[in-house]
Amino acid sequence: MTEIKRNKVYKVRFSDAEVQKIKDANILNVAKYLRDTSLAQIDATQGNVKKKNQEHHYTKLDREFLLELSRIGGNINQIAKAINTDIASSRPLDAARLLHLLIGIDQTLKELKK
Repeated sequence: MTEIKRNKVYKVRFSDAEVQKIKDANILNVAKYLRDTSLAQIDATQGNVKKKNQEHHYTKLDREFLLELSRIGGNINQIAKAINTDIASSRPLDAARLLHLLIGIDQTLKELKK
């Protein structure tokens, strides 16, 4: 693929609060983020919404959050399977195992809130 030569420079000024907001959002490449979002906004206002080569940009924080949500989903599936297996076998529900799984989910959610 041909590399695009970018030789035009625009200076942008940010306040301290704006810089902190960018850092809090965990934007890794500010120039790329500004370029992509501004061009996407222009395309959207002109009705030229790109459908091909549309990329999803996830920050490192987003990826970690999605991974944790996936783990929580796995825990919930384990709980559902344990309950359904115990009910189907006419055995008494293993409350200790269920409690252990629920505590694990609770701890993960608390870590995500930090």
